[in-house]
Amino acid sequence: MQASFDNLRQIVESFTGKKVLVLGDAMLDEYLWGSVSRISPEAPVMVVDVARTSWNPGGAANVAANVAHLGGEAKMVAVVGDDEAADRLCREMESRGIGAEGIVRDPARPTTIKTRIIAHSQQVVRIDREERAPLSDAVARQLRSVALDLVDWADAVVVSDYDKGVIPACCAEVTQRAMGHGAPVTSNPKPNNLKLMRGGTLCSLNNSEAEAASGRKIIDGESLAEAGKAVRRIAGTKWAAITRGEHGISLFGGKGGVLEVPGIPV
Repeated sequence: MQASFDNLRQIVESFTGKKVLVLGDAMLDEYLWGSVSRISPEAPVMVVDVARTSWNPGGAANVAANVAHLGGEAKMVAVVGDDEAADRLCREMESRGIGAEGIVRDPARPTTIKTRIIAHSQQVVRIDREERAPLSDAVARQLRSVALDLVDWADAVVVSDYDKGVIPACCAEVTQRAMGHGAPVTSNPKPNNLKLMRGGTLCSLNNSEAEAASGRKIIDGESLAEAGKAVRRIAGTKWAAITRGEHGISLFGGKGGVLEVPGIPV
């Protein structure tokens, strides 16, 4: 089966006004823009003269920003620190029309920041500041309460997992609640959290994640089909998708068939 471009365009156009709850690991993307004119006398590295700084919602918050950009109404459920980066992230989300009432602040952990230093339009280095430890019991309970309060509002739920502690805290309860009132749940889990998606509508992994989750090396159509079926079985979702870069997306489900969404060169 092949998905047509016209069908995909109709899906995007019908997105306007839909209420989408995004659950996952929100981050702040920070960009330092500058230029290089010399090498450091301290070490053989470039010296970047920073001219300006910009910020964007990152991680799961970027998913919410994409929902809002497509015309949907997005609300974010996530855990951040009680710090300046969290203040900045909330401002960046709210400026894009993303509801931040589902944000839980945890003074014991920092807000995840991905800082990219860019000189002459070329990324020089990326600096990550993050905490991957599980949430404390108290923060997990607060997150679960906030998430379940917002689920009934949503027409759909998107789970965006970067393996920083949020998903294990409440994904199962959110999925059950959402599916119970007819809201589809789609997810992009890390392989070790795949089983937490059980009962959802669709899970999506990239090629290497699908190999890790299924224990199968994808080298041809047969191994791709085996990996896709294994991912769907482990996840317990109605559909499973494997994103394959320029080769498009392979969608497994229904009566065992495979829907191929071709890649579009850009």
